[in-house]
Amino acid sequence: MSSLNLDDFTDLIERPDGGVRRDAEARRERQIVPPGALGRLDELGEWLAAARGEVPVRPVERPRVVLFAGDHG
Repeated sequence: MSSLNLDDFTDLIERPDGGVRRDAEARRERQIVPPGALGRLDELGEWLAAARGEVPVRPVERPRVVLFAGDHG
């Protein structure tokens, strides 16, 4: 069994900024696109703005995919 405690990592993870998310939501509400027309992209855009700390959010230039898998049985 490893002595690695995952709780120790929580202090290293920067949380998305709630104020920036509210700013992104307000900006989206001012757009011409009807509410909900973009489906979950509205929510994703707000989360991305909060995670990056900026409104409007810059495009992601080098996207990456990280896959975690396990076999616990």
